[in-house]
Amino acid sequence: MRLIASVLFGLLIAVQSTAQVIDSLHETIKTASAQDKVDILIELVFQYRNSDRDKADSLLEVANVSARELNYEKGIARVKILRGILFNDQGNYDKAIDQFQSALPFFESSKDSSNQEAAYNNLGISYKRLGNLDSSNISYQQALRFVSDEFGKARLLLNIGSNFISEGKLDSATQNHIEAIKVFERINHQAGLTIAYLNLGNIYYKQDAYDQAMKYYHQSLENAIASGHKPVQSRNYLNIGSILSEKKQYDSALYYFKSATALQEAMGDQTGLAASYRNIGEVTLELGDTDAAEEYFQKSLSLYEKTSHKEGIIRANKFLANLYLDKQEFVKAKNYINRSIDQAREAGMIHELQRSLEFATKIYEASGDYKFAYGLLAEEKTIGDSIFKQEKITQIDELQTQYETAKKDQEIQNLSQQSQIQALQISQRNTLLAVIVIAFLVLVLAGFIFYQRRKYKHQQAVSNIEQRALRLQMNPHFIFNALASIQNYILQSDTKESVKYLSKFGKLMRQILEHSRQEFISIEDEADMLTNYLQIQQLRFQNSFQFTIHIADELDAENVKIPPLFAQPLVENAIEHGLTGVENGLVEISFDKTKEGVLLSVSDNGRGMNKSVSTTNHKSMATKITLDRLGLFGQRFASNLKYSHPQKFESGTLATLILPHKS
Repeated sequence: MRLIASVLFGLLIAVQSTAQVIDSLHETIKTASAQDKVDILIELVFQYRNSDRDKADSLLEVANVSARELNYEKGIARVKILRGILFNDQGNYDKAIDQFQSALPFFESSKDSSNQEAAYNNLGISYKRLGNLDSSNISYQQALRFVSDEFGKARLLLNIGSNFISEGKLDSATQNHIEAIKVFERINHQAGLTIAYLNLGNIYYKQDAYDQAMKYYHQSLENAIASGHKPVQSRNYLNIGSILSEKKQYDSALYYFKSATALQEAMGDQTGLAASYRNIGEVTLELGDTDAAEEYFQKSLSLYEKTSHKEGIIRANKFLANLYLDKQEFVKAKNYINRSIDQAREAGMIHELQRSLEFATKIYEASGDYKFAYGLLAEEKTIGDSIFKQEKITQIDELQTQYETAKKDQEIQNLSQQSQIQALQISQRNTLLAVIVIAFLVLVLAGFIFYQRRKYKHQQAVSNIEQRALRLQMNPHFIFNALASIQNYILQSDTKESVKYLSKFGKLMRQILEHSRQEFISIEDEADMLTNYLQIQQLRFQNSFQFTIHIADELDAENVKIPPLFAQPLVENAIEHGLTGVENGLVEISFDKTKEGVLLSVSDNGRGMNKSVSTTNHKSMATKITLDRLGLFGQRFASNLKYSHPQKFESGTLATLILPHKS
């Protein structure tokens, strides 16, 4: 179940949107001057924004026309900011950015710090929604330059904290929100506390700390009910429902989702209502009512399209595609996933496009269209690589900045120390000698400790590098054999088998590349990779053998972790050297718990060893790499890890390996 996105405080400024305020503004506008009428119309748009969107749009257009007729530049610029906020509500973030940027020159020339802060704050919101966190953070920092009160500072702390949530920096996000809460408590700003509690709930939700999240959602809900702030009230209902859905308490989840729906219908909040319908659809799908789920997903899509909410349209199409995939209605599934892909491309939402392509690959593969599935897989991989590259560039830039900052701090610290030493030389010459001697001894001791720690870290780093190098050696060893098989299928002009083989081969390559970066992976992941590898080998050997993978009951396959890529070389030996030319072959793999670690066993019913055949001193590359890696792990964990050379009988071979593990 998807959590409603972290609330950005800039979207909820109008916390006092009550009928009394609206009535008061309508009464005041009757006797106001021409320019004041424009300002009052803008305030009315804020008030109607969440309760009557059509009314808000109509009033904004009147304000825009009036401001231009009066040549009221400040009014024109304020209309642009408000139009940008409304575009944000609709998910048209590019248009919103254009509005905020076009409003800024006037406020900069007039030195209107309040509206400069508002423009930059909302720019940060738009960039955040587009996934451009760097530009978002820059905009928020610009906004901080123009903040003149504690409330504005606390609001920006929440928005920056929201970015930290998206970046996965949850400790920093928590710290920002706690600081904001202190400010709101000091100035007794209940609306700010309401939103801060909501965001804190989101932070704990992301950490799967559901009890803590539920605590803050209920605090936020109580404040929202007391202040009559229905938008935040409905968001809390949705988030509480999401937690209950995660806990599979579907009836309770439906109660909260429908409570949110009732509020959103009363407010005319069509975007929020679309999210509620989507969540209700997911719950009804879990309860097995596919017809009701389809109806809610269609309602959700219709509302997102009505409000031109691009991100919502993309995801609603994807949910419908998933539903029709489950119903094996592949034509409809393809239709909706293709809409999702087109919308993501048009909106420039790279992460959404990658996720849609990944799901489309699954749909086309399930329908038997392997060639098209392979094309989608290739495009998804290209996008994934570009995202990975950009993230690495950003990470390097951040590290460079941190390094330069630390370097300057160190230089300042060194200058300060030199100044202190000079002062001591002038005033305390006799004492200085003793201080120097003591300092020298301390430095020697610190140097020795530093050397020992550096030596240990170096040894550990060398061990890690050697481990990675040995794991990477396995990739070309297997890739060569796999590509030879692909070549064979192509030469035989067997297109369907070639595409099927390439699809599985691509998935296996991704697993091997991902696992080769990790020191430990779960037994479940290792078994999944072995299953994929063995299925490829079955294709290669025309299903001349079967296999089984057994994990002992006392091993928690999801949480017990072992070093990756140890089993594959043993399995490869069993297939290549044991089962070649054997009909009805069988490879049995088992993971068992022992006092020394995890016992990995690989056996086959192949040819075994003929006692009349002389042995040679040849040792396979896979076996050599396995022994070398075991030696490195033994040094690292100070344990005696054992590898039993294959025991060969008249029929069959058994190889065992004891691996380190951690939970």
